[in-house]
Amino acid sequence: MRCTAAEAEVLVFTFKEGLLSGMAHDLKLKVHDFTIDFDNETSAVRAEFAPESLRVVCARRDGADEPEALSVHDLREIDNHVSMEVLHPARFSELRFEGCRLSPTHVRGSLTLHGQIHELDVALSQSGEHWLAEAHLDQRIWGIRPYSAVMGALKVRPEILVQVRVPLAR
Repeated sequence: MRCTAAEAEVLVFTFKEGLLSGMAHDLKLKVHDFTIDFDNETSAVRAEFAPESLRVVCARRDGADEPEALSVHDLREIDNHVSMEVLHPARFSELRFEGCRLSPTHVRGSLTLHGQIHELDVALSQSGEHWLAEAHLDQRIWGIRPYSAVMGALKVRPEILVQVRVPLAR
């Protein structure tokens, strides 16, 4: 089975920290170009994501979306920062996960991100008519320096949350 952005969703959540974190926002971002392939017989999973397609959806506060919190200018500025200073898609165009479902609630595989490959455990659950996969990534493991400003008083936590929602097998 193959899923794309037409029927599935890949979200990335970042979280603020630091002395001036009250002035910042947690963020919800979305990957707009990807394919996810499942082989139900072998339980193999292969996913490819276009890092340049990651865009900010909205700010979040206390786990809830705040769609009006960021201006169009803010959204563009954050998108540019994520692309040019965090992901570097011109240099690191490969963003891929290859793994295998080990149990009804666990997928393990390798994630290629930012030119590095590391093992990744993914929690799996059923939510309505969809599978929900969640993984916590420490950006530093893949050689990504989390965003920091104002001499470290405002920064993004190293750990981000990635959620993938795909329809149940058709």
